[in-house]
Amino acid sequence: MLKHTFVSILGLIIAILAGLALSKADQTQYANVLNHAGIADDAFVYHTKSTKKVNQAVTQLEQTGLKDYQVQFALDKTTSMVFAEGEYTSLPIDSGHFFTSADFKSSLPVAVVGANAAANLYQAGDQSYLPLKGHYVAVVGTVKTNQAAASMTIFSSTPQLTAN
Repeated sequence: MLKHTFVSILGLIIAILAGLALSKADQTQYANVLNHAGIADDAFVYHTKSTKKVNQAVTQLEQTGLKDYQVQFALDKTTSMVFAEGEYTSLPIDSGHFFTSADFKSSLPVAVVGANAAANLYQAGDQSYLPLKGHYVAVVGTVKTNQAAASMTIFSSTPQLTAN
């Protein structure tokens, strides 16, 4: 009887430790996704001195026939433009949604923002807008927050848009 109780307790302890280990691994993976703006750790990162505008690069990408990719154009440390085709990684979203294929086909940009930017949005009915250089950009989602993601602003990009 004592041996059976000991084995049961030992099994319970092992199960709890395994659950904690899996939880820690999930937290680490979640933090990495947020810290890299949704780009996988093993993604290719290219730094270029090209003077090409974002819409020109996106137009060329569309002409390649590539499928299932995501490209981020860093505008500064907290702002980027994203273009994707097919299956791609999205960020964990607290409210709203991440970009859809329709967002990448639209002639109007939309944004996904972190908590810091979300606090300063213009609210009109059920839609939030990000003020930007005298215009308002519709916000489709808010990223679940960690320290790196809180200041993040990501805009959808299409061939019709420019980074200016």
